[in-house]
Amino acid sequence: MDERVLKFRVGVVVVAAAAITVILIALLGAWPNPFEPRYTIFIVFPEAPGVTVDTPVRKSGIQIGRVSGVELRDEGGVELKMKIDSKYKLYDNEICRISTGSVVTGDAVLEFVRLADQPVSNTLISDGDFMANGVVASSPFEVLANLEGRFST
Repeated sequence: MDERVLKFRVGVVVVAAAAITVILIALLGAWPNPFEPRYTIFIVFPEAPGVTVDTPVRKSGIQIGRVSGVELRDEGGVELKMKIDSKYKLYDNEICRISTGSVVTGDAVLEFVRLADQPVSNTLISDGDFMANGVVASSPFEVLANLEGRFST
């Protein structure tokens, strides 16, 4: 077989494998769908331990978006920019909390929760809204550290 034909066939196989890989990654959700509409919200937290760009945002255990920006504020705290899928609605009586998504890896996750004493609201959070009520849940690692201090004395 001619060496040029062999090189051409190897090239075709490499290009096909790369195309299939990109298609599978896009279909299985490792990349966000560029055609799905999203809206942007901003939330201020006193601190943002473990939060980076692409940290998942969830509501009722379902991923509804991702963090798209993290900015340290001059007046204190951290401002997070989030892109939320348009098919999911957030209400003004819900708060966003940073918690640990996995005890093993320590990865952070942002969760929207409604406080038990808050009535159900019909006011939706819309594109570009700014919220100043972000909270940080205590980490299981902090609880262990506090227990260690109690028992060591």
